[in-house]
Amino acid sequence: MTTKKEKFARFGFATKGVVHLLIGIAAAMTAVGFRNDKLNMQGVIEFLADQIFGKLLLLTLVVGLCCYTFWLWYKTAYANFKSDNKFEILVTRISLFFGGLFYLLLAFSAALVLIDASRAGQSNSKLINSILGSKHAQIIAIIIGVGLLVKAGYQLYFAYQQIFKGDIESKDQHGNKRYWLHFSGRVGYTARGIVIGVMAYLFLRSGLTNDVFNVEESDAFTWLRDVFGVVPMGIIALGFAVYGFFFLSKSMYSDLDVVN
Repeated sequence: MTTKKEKFARFGFATKGVVHLLIGIAAAMTAVGFRNDKLNMQGVIEFLADQIFGKLLLLTLVVGLCCYTFWLWYKTAYANFKSDNKFEILVTRISLFFGGLFYLLLAFSAALVLIDASRAGQSNSKLINSILGSKHAQIIAIIIGVGLLVKAGYQLYFAYQQIFKGDIESKDQHGNKRYWLHFSGRVGYTARGIVIGVMAYLFLRSGLTNDVFNVEESDAFTWLRDVFGVVPMGIIALGFAVYGFFFLSKSMYSDLDVVN
C-alpha cells in the first residue's frame, strides 16, 4: 500500500477501536450501576454529540469510519490471502464488503446527527420501523439472526486460532508488548463473538415467535445481565472494551503488506 492509503487504514482502525472501547466502558459502568445509557453504536454517536466540541468529534468519527470502510473495501478487492481454499477466500471477501457497508451506514448516521440531530433520529426510526413493520419482518429477522450467528462463530474461531496475530506482527514488538497484544486480541474477539452470538439468538427468537424488534448491543448486554447476572455481563463488557484497545493497537502495529 502507499503511505497515504496506509494512513487512511490506520486512522480507521483507531476510530473503530474508540467506538468499541466506549461501548465496552459504558456497558461495564452500567453493570456496576453508574450508567443506564444505550450501549450501542448510536449511543456512542449521541454521547460524542453531547460533548464540548461535539461537532468536531462527530466529524472526526465520520471521517474515521469512512477510512475504515475504505480499508475493508480495498482489502476486499486487492488482498492477497494465504489460504488456497477459494470458498474460504470468497466468504472472507463477502464478509469484508458487508462489514464496510455496515460502518459506512454508521458514518452516514453520524453525519446526519452532525447536520441535524432531530432529523437523524426521525429518519433512523422511520427506516427501522418500516423494515420491522413489514410483512416480511419475521423472515428478515431470521436472516439477520443466521448471519449474525455465522459471524459470531467466525469471531470465536478467529480468537481460538489467533488468526489476528498475522495482522499485528511487528519487529518493534518484544516480550510483554507482544504478549499483551495477542492477549487483548484473543479476549476482545471472544467477547465480541459472545455479544454477536447473543444478538443472533435475540433476532432468531424474535423472528420465530413473531415478536420482531430492533436488536442492538444494548439488548445483548441487558440479556446477559438478566440471565447470567451483573458479574458475567461486566466481564464481557470489559472484554468488549479490550477489543477496542486491540484495534487502537492495531492502528499502530498492523501489518498492511497483505495488500499490494
